[in-house]
Amino acid sequence: MIIWGSGGRHVDLGSLEHAHCQTCEADRPFKLTLVYKYFHLYWVFKCVTQKKYWAACNVCNRGYELESSKVEQTLEKSPIPLTHRYGLAVLGVLVAVVVIGIVASTPA
Repeated sequence: MIIWGSGGRHVDLGSLEHAHCQTCEADRPFKLTLVYKYFHLYWVFKCVTQKKYWAACNVCNRGYELESSKVEQTLEKSPIPLTHRYGLAVLGVLVAVVVIGIVASTPA
């Protein structure tokens, strides 16, 4: 039986700036937020399918989307855990190692 599915996470990346919030109609502090979705096999092997960076108002959580490439240039490292970014690739490597081991051990 194969267990698969999807999920998502919101990651608060700290304060960003003070700006005018369209919803609150006042100057408010904004925070940088990452919202991403992932696909998983057996809840362990995951890969990110979508990611968006948002500037969100601290009061109402409404805001605007930011360009991912520009935001990622300012970050020291990716806020997405390694297991979410490369988990499915690790599964592929494990399957390849098993297949190569089986092929190598069979007599010709």
